[in-house]
Amino acid sequence: MHRRRQCARGSASARWATGAALLGLSACPAKPPGEEALVWVDLVDNQAWVSTEPEDDPWPAHRPAEVDCSYPFGWHLLLGGEVEAEMLTCGYLSLSQPTRYVVPAGSQMTVAAYHFDLAAPEAANAHLAVMAGSQVLWEQSVPIPGGEVFAPGAVYQESFVVEQEIRADQAITLHMHNHGQNSYVFVHLQAELPESLATPVDTEG
Repeated sequence: MHRRRQCARGSASARWATGAALLGLSACPAKPPGEEALVWVDLVDNQAWVSTEPEDDPWPAHRPAEVDCSYPFGWHLLLGGEVEAEMLTCGYLSLSQPTRYVVPAGSQMTVAAYHFDLAAPEAANAHLAVMAGSQVLWEQSVPIPGGEVFAPGAVYQESFVVEQEIRADQAITLHMHNHGQNSYVFVHLQAELPESLATPVDTEG
């Protein structure tokens, strides 16, 4: 049996907490004997992202023939550790990294991201997504009216239940498909796990 611990979700930066007005959570109470607590872990390390190889991209239909959105010009890390994609000269970004946790099907997860006002020369849709292998964990399509009409900025702090197990060492992919000179920020991807699964798995041993 698992007991949910009301713990703060560790990696959200001060900038994110201020900008999104997130509430702080109290320290975790001691768990009753015989009950395994649930804790939040970060499935990705924002310093560990690398560009997705074309053959590994889970969105091949979206991927243009040539992609030039490399670090640090197409994307970089903010002071709080968030990933910012400044898509002034590139319209497509795909980053990947392996996770070191096993996430059972049915686990609670949360994703956090945001963007400012979005512009495009003509009507278009921006597309943001996070995947585990071929499983879409979260995605957001943003209509951009185009011309002098902007899509308003938005903050996404969304919780969901993962449908399929995420294996240790499975690729997590961050996908951003943009139209126009816009910027997007990815903050975190977290999962609520039993304490027995909350230690990173050594996938290199």
